Amino acid sequence: MGRHFGHKVPVEQTGAVTSVFLGAGRFELEPGERLLAVRASAESEDELAEVKRIAENHLARFARPEALDIDWGVRTVPGEGVSLDP
Repeated sequence: MGRHFGHKVPVEQTGAVTSVFLGAGRFELEPGERLLAVRASAESEDELAEVKRIAENHLARFARPEALDIDWGVRTVPGEGVSLDP
């Protein structure tokens, strides 16, 4: 998925973590044994909603025909905006 986004936006690979930098914020993908951890962050709730929408749409597209269930947990880090963690 990193290569897909790398054609349009900056993408960094650090070990197993792929970071995708969007205009509204960023999201990270980290594969685990039986799941894919997805972390999203942005400066505002509206931007976070946009990052989440983009991540979900692309993950669903890549997962087809499998069903995809993303369970976002929310946390706020002072000075770092809003983050969503699985």
